[in-house]
Amino acid sequence: MPPSRNNPCPCGSGRKYKRCCSAKDGASSPLRLVSEEGDAEAPLDPTVAPRSGVAWEADLVPLPISFGDDADARPAGLLVVADGFVLHHDVLAHPPADPGAVADLIAQAIRAAAQRVGAPPSRVLVRHAAVAAALRDAALPGAPQVTVSPLPDLDAAASHLISHLIGAPVDRPVAASSPETWTAWGLGRPAVADLFRAAAAFHRAKPWRELQNEDVLQLASPSGSAWTVCVMGAGGAQFGVVLYEDPDDFRRLIEVREPRKRLHAMRSAVLSLTFDRRADLPPRMRKEILAAGWEVAGPDAYPSLIAINTPGGGVTAAQGADLTVALRAVPAFVNQFRDELRIRMGERLEWRDPETGVKLTLPRNDDEQDFPPRPDVLTPALPTGPGAAPKRAILRHEPEKLWRREEPLLEAFVSSLTLRALSLRTAQRHATNVGLLLDYLASFESIPLNAMTEYDLRIFVHDWCLRRDELSVADMRGIPVSLKQFFAFVADREQVTFPWAAEILADRTKFEQRLASRPDHMTDDDAVFLWQADVTLDLSERELLPGNDMAEGGTWGETMGSVEWTLHRELGRRWLIWRDEVIASGMVAPADVRKALLLRQREWELRSNKGCGGVTPVAAVARERGGGGGAASR
Repeated sequence: MPPSRNNPCPCGSGRKYKRCCSAKDGASSPLRLVSEEGDAEAPLDPTVAPRSGVAWEADLVPLPISFGDDADARPAGLLVVADGFVLHHDVLAHPPADPGAVADLIAQAIRAAAQRVGAPPSRVLVRHAAVAAALRDAALPGAPQVTVSPLPDLDAAASHLISHLIGAPVDRPVAASSPETWTAWGLGRPAVADLFRAAAAFHRAKPWRELQNEDVLQLASPSGSAWTVCVMGAGGAQFGVVLYEDPDDFRRLIEVREPRKRLHAMRSAVLSLTFDRRADLPPRMRKEILAAGWEVAGPDAYPSLIAINTPGGGVTAAQGADLTVALRAVPAFVNQFRDELRIRMGERLEWRDPETGVKLTLPRNDDEQDFPPRPDVLTPALPTGPGAAPKRAILRHEPEKLWRREEPLLEAFVSSLTLRALSLRTAQRHATNVGLLLDYLASFESIPLNAMTEYDLRIFVHDWCLRRDELSVADMRGIPVSLKQFFAFVADREQVTFPWAAEILADRTKFEQRLASRPDHMTDDDAVFLWQADVTLDLSERELLPGNDMAEGGTWGETMGSVEWTLHRELGRRWLIWRDEVIASGMVAPADVRKALLLRQREWELRSNKGCGGVTPVAAVARERGGGGGAASR
């Protein structure tokens, strides 16, 4: 995606782009400009315009270039893309970092693009929830639906533009930003000076001596923001601190084997401050730091900052303050727990900094991991066979009716065991274990057996059945054996198979790890929560859980009213059905599957729903929250 024809050519020839590299770039660009001249007065060409109903993608993308006459520029490209066409493009020298201001720029671009093509968009996709929320309040032509989503076409256009500007393939995320001066962040000189003082103190304290890279801290600032904090330096190569808005981004980062691809694994905002040699800094930044007299800890301790996945590639004043607070609080935390960290056996450490008010937590760190890393390829999770009915799980069923329906099946299973000359005691033990599963499905999930999914069995085997006070350890160890026999019986009698069950039941190592790591009590506290969290993470890695973010910038609550709980349950069940449909289409990579599923989730959240009187789930949840409806928990 090249610059405007009348702009100076980025190749440095001094000629206008249209008289220099325009023809060459037009042949190689993955997208076409909707108008060669790029202005609203150009005559419309009906063959060069997006189809009606196609979503428009819009974003303000950071550009890794510099302006010779503006040392403090932080260039960014304002793009609107749809159906293989670039509808609007502009380059800004000083883009905003505030989501509302970014939304204002995108709104102006959409209005210009709509005038250029002669029709408004029906849907607009943006990258950030905060930008989407602000954009919905803007007066956009045609009042389009605004949704948070990945932007594949726009990213392709941005990558092409960046490749052209730097004269090389893009080897960094499109949403990564690192201007050539600290002033370009727009934080103000007093704030930058304070950050440098905190960074110098951080480097002198060397907290990486006590904190390993995997010892990630949870930071809660007085402003209400939360970050996952990783201290770099234990390996002796790169020193610094990284703040992750989404803790799963850290896990994704360490799972990527190729260093070049690690930054591409990030999905939410990341602030990475590293310490570099003075000679490795951009010349403009060296001069800037020297002229300002900002404090540094030494010739190898000059701080530099990269922001990833922030609106417009910027850093807000609040984010800059959080980074400064983290630089001060982490060494104080280490000093508070220095002895504990050196002999730490995995216990949880928590501390509130009396000076800044920030709260830092080092979660419990079990030596043995209960579950393997994220799978490379996803497989179906629904039951199969003529008797399978996965869609019956969407509706809630009355537990008593489900029990009455399943009792004959349980009785037939017990009869089949006695015919095999098993002792009555053994048959009763198998019946008890199978009865636990049927009780769980009926009473807690409200679904019939022929709708059971991989999600349900993993929760039952690795969590629910291990929390039964009435069962001994020997009883629990017999559950996988009983279920294996029962599922073989169901496949023969009911023509329902559970293809994923054999692997789950055969993994005795994982089952024993879950059994051994149980807290010595099962009341609701942090120990139980952390033990259960391993199962939740495993389900998330397998993309068996829907997204927590809601359309229009909200989130599904931890404590839900009855309406929200019912809708979230329906979403979870539909997500599993969508998941198999996506996998059946040939898409099996976890990241690709999740992108496709999140798009379906957004569509469902914004579509009228019979279960809540015909309004959308988003509207129904907002109405219940506004009315102070009672809470329901699962």
